[in-house]
Amino acid sequence: MATVVERAERDENARRIREDVVSRVDQHFTDALSAAARRGELRPGAQVHARQLMARIVGPLFFRRSMLGERLDKDTVAGEVDSALAPWLPNARQSGRRPSPGSPSGTPTPGYRRSPAPVRPRPDRPDTAE
Repeated sequence: MATVVERAERDENARRIREDVVSRVDQHFTDALSAAARRGELRPGAQVHARQLMARIVGPLFFRRSMLGERLDKDTVAGEVDSALAPWLPNARQSGRRPSPGSPSGTPTPGYRRSPAPVRPRPDRPDTAE
């Protein structure tokens, strides 16, 4: 995939492959967000911001792995997912600040800070209940 991403800047075939992969991932993620909203796990509308939410999840993970050389464990990935989806939880508080990209209103927030704690219960860690 790294080769496709790098070559997509100058090679039309690689660009089509990248767009196809991103499109499929985008559709699956959008479907997952819609299903989570139907189950009441997320507020309705999250699926409209699927690409912004993917960027908020994948961006930090990509940087940490490729630029910092970190090994990404399950807890690290879960933490990024939790941070990105936190504004969309049904019980998420709405502050007076403008929300960050991918949050319910979809506008940028200067100084947005992530919560360091997991925001959803995890079956393998019963101590992380809401």
